[in-house]
Amino acid sequence: AGRPVFTMEPPGEFTALLRGGTVGAVALCAVSTPIDVARHAAQAVVTKKRPSPGLLEALRAAASPSPSGLWRGFAPALCRSAMAPATFLLAYEVQRGSTEVIQAGMVARAVQVAAVQPLELFRTCRQAGVLMSEKERFHLERSAWEVTTADGPRTLWRGLIPTLLRDVGASGLFWCGYLSLSQALLPARGEWWEEEFDPAAARQRALFSAGIGSVCAGAAAIATQPMDIVKTKMQTHRMITTDKNGYRKVKVARFFATLRQTYADAGVRGLFVGGAARAVCAAASGLLLGPFFEYAQLIADDST
Repeated sequence: AGRPVFTMEPPGEFTALLRGGTVGAVALCAVSTPIDVARHAAQAVVTKKRPSPGLLEALRAAASPSPSGLWRGFAPALCRSAMAPATFLLAYEVQRGSTEVIQAGMVARAVQVAAVQPLELFRTCRQAGVLMSEKERFHLERSAWEVTTADGPRTLWRGLIPTLLRDVGASGLFWCGYLSLSQALLPARGEWWEEEFDPAAARQRALFSAGIGSVCAGAAAIATQPMDIVKTKMQTHRMITTDKNGYRKVKVARFFATLRQTYADAGVRGLFVGGAARAVCAAASGLLLGPFFEYAQLIADDST
């Protein structure tokens, strides 16, 4: 979602931000889905008995027997990307004027995460079974109806805690880092008055904004990466199994238990599996978030 520091009045400005955010999110989803497939596949099979696979190994497995496998889980991923900007902007608008902008943005981000969490669950499940055997990934390929009836409706929000910690935490780090770096490296907006008359100056500021946004987003992704693998492990966990005597056994994935188990299986390095792939995707999204923030700030300046 975008940088939460704008105050909008005219509906046309809200529509412009919504349209730009949605188009950018959908385009990024289409490009980054193969990387997400490799990341989730590598994270799902991190165990004590199996060394952490590389991203290239996961990409080759996903592309076999057909390259279309690189876009598995694309339907829920696309729906999630299309819904996310609208959810964020609406949640932010509800709080506009009543809370501080950073606080309002964090709350809006949390609302966004909770709203799209079922889609995040199915995206992760569809993508995570690449390196598993057919028997191991059977439970990941169930329909929404099968998951709901077998595991209960609450399971659609499985992994919500680490997802909130990952996304809200990364957003907070991004916004604070972007503000600090832009204030240090970019001239004050009042000193850029000539941008209205000089397109080259406007383009230069947009490039600086994109670069700062990319660096901040990549750093925030790396800092919150342990929460990403915990989320993947919780969402791909098989809750209902059958023991050797035929009895039904239910085991719910818990946040701290999953974190401890992942650390015990693979150590600190295991908590950062898929970190490079996620940082690349985050850096690409940061290229959009920087100029997106600058445009939002201009709207705020014009409306005050």
